[in-house]
Amino acid sequence: MRPASLGASRRSPPRGRDQGRTERYRHSQSQGLPRCLRRCRSSPVAIVSNNCEACVRAYLDHTGLSSQIQHIEARDPAHVDRMKPSPYLLEQAAAVLRVDPRNTLLIGDQVSDVKAAIAAGAGSIGYANKPGKADDLEAAGADAVIEDMNVLAAAVAGHS
Repeated sequence: MRPASLGASRRSPPRGRDQGRTERYRHSQSQGLPRCLRRCRSSPVAIVSNNCEACVRAYLDHTGLSSQIQHIEARDPAHVDRMKPSPYLLEQAAAVLRVDPRNTLLIGDQVSDVKAAIAAGAGSIGYANKPGKADDLEAAGADAVIEDMNVLAAAVAGHS
């Protein structure tokens, strides 16, 4: 899957010193996440994060998304070698959900996410949530790159 197949754009957020405009741009990009998760109801969804589980849970609780996530696989401070780009966290999440990692799709905003997906044999979508990330995610080998979660929600709707 090439970036264009998901309608990925290369438009950058508004430039300038107006931090408020940039924050509004970032907020509008991620508004499609709840819609995307609703469209994924027929498939198990896990969060695989290099952040701690408590932080991930706090975010999900704050945003009201907890009920749409079946599992959280987060870093273990005693085993930093298992953090992405290692495939370990993704493989553990897949095992808990009883799916083959090769039948999973990781959506991430870091090069380490793409590298972990490749190492696990999973598909990957790079989420370029900040200026300049799209090229890095594509260069890392992402199967597709998006800049707006609404694009992903629309693609999921078209395949469900």
